[in-house]
Amino acid sequence: MIAFLGLGANLGDPEAQLVDAVRRLDRVPDIRVRRLSPAYRSAAHGPPQPDYVNAVLELDTALAPQRLLAAALQVEQAIGRRRTGDRWGPRPIDIDLLLFEGVVLQGAAASPALAVPHPRIAERRFVLRPLSDLDPGLVHPVLGRTVAALLAACPDAPLLDGPWTLPRTVAAARADHGGDVALRVCGADPADLVVQAAHGLVATIASRERLREFERREASVPLPAPPERLSRAELAEALVEALTELLVWLDADGWLPARVTAELEERALRLAAFGQRVRGTDVPIERVPKAVTRHALRVVRRGRGPTPWRAHLVIDL
Repeated sequence: MIAFLGLGANLGDPEAQLVDAVRRLDRVPDIRVRRLSPAYRSAAHGPPQPDYVNAVLELDTALAPQRLLAAALQVEQAIGRRRTGDRWGPRPIDIDLLLFEGVVLQGAAASPALAVPHPRIAERRFVLRPLSDLDPGLVHPVLGRTVAALLAACPDAPLLDGPWTLPRTVAAARADHGGDVALRVCGADPADLVVQAAHGLVATIASRERLREFERREASVPLPAPPERLSRAELAEALVEALTELLVWLDADGWLPARVTAELEERALRLAAFGQRVRGTDVPIERVPKAVTRHALRVVRRGRGPTPWRAHLVIDL
């Protein structure tokens, strides 16, 4: 079943926490993330507090609505949310179940913890705008109106900023050298290093701000050993193979990811990429790389800071 979740945060690093929540939800059995909307900044409702960053997540799930909500609350707790009963207080993450395919829980069928559709969808521009980015023609099962129509009639205050693609910042520095581009990438761990390098590669091809998540694709890179036993050279080789998968999609289908996730499993590096076809669209392509080379390729770990992993790679243009 298709479900839509509303995401919001206004404490800590809101953008990183939204991306982290999506990654954690995608790991839950019987949940498969389909698309994440662009993000928006909105003024908080309630007492004075920082502005919110908001987005909407579309997923496919075999869970019942009650179990899906329970999984979402577990993700909230893992990220640092402690529900104290303060309805309007600031929070590091907030996950609401907005809509669930084929389900209406209203009135006597609802509970204090769960009503479907969410009872305040039509009043919240920070919900309707990113939801409209995903599916403007989606019909509210109770109100009988499309998301686009609800957005046009919404009385809520204008949004403060957006849209932008999550994650907005990428830990990849780029240097042009004639026909090549060098990327220096930082990551919290080897999987994050792959993610940052992938986003850095995409940024050399097109503006990530223009890309949207219309489709999910997956790839698997075999590993010669379990992750904890991989040498730095083997990690570097896996990094090149992962980035090469993205270039294959670009060459074959004109497809680019707006967002990439990576997981190191027992004998494989698994990629999930969320993006769109750019060939024939209004997304300008700055350049099309030929390959990710092995010239000057290296992966190292330095120190114990938040991003101790480093990679240097060269892209042949």
